[in-house]
Amino acid sequence: TWDLYRRDPFTRAVFWEKAAELYWLETAYDTDDESSPHPPGWTRRKGSRVLYCLENAVKEGYPAAHLYRRMGVEHMMKARIHEARICLRAATRSSLDLTDSREWLLKLGL
Repeated sequence: TWDLYRRDPFTRAVFWEKAAELYWLETAYDTDDESSPHPPGWTRRKGSRVLYCLENAVKEGYPAAHLYRRMGVEHMMKARIHEARICLRAATRSSLDLTDSREWLLKLGL
C-alpha cells in the first residue's frame, strides 16, 4: 500500500485531507494534546497541523478547489486575511470550482 500511496496523487491528497479533518476535530473538541500522533514531517515551527496537512494535500496530491477553500477558511479563523485571500483565489482558479470561495472573497471585500 505504501507504493500505491507514493505513486498515486489522488491517494496522497485523500490521506492528507483526512489527516487535516482528524486534527481539526481534535482541536474543535478540545482533545488535542501532546500525546496524539503528529503528521509525518510536522514540527511546531510549521504551525497549525490542519494547515500543514492541507498544504501537503495540494502539494503532493491534486490542487482541488475545496482544499484551497478549506485552507482559506482556516487562515480566516486565525485572522490571516492575506493568506486567506491567496487560498480563496487559488480555489476560484481551479479547473472545477464548486465551492463558495467567490462569495467569501466578496463578503471579505477582497
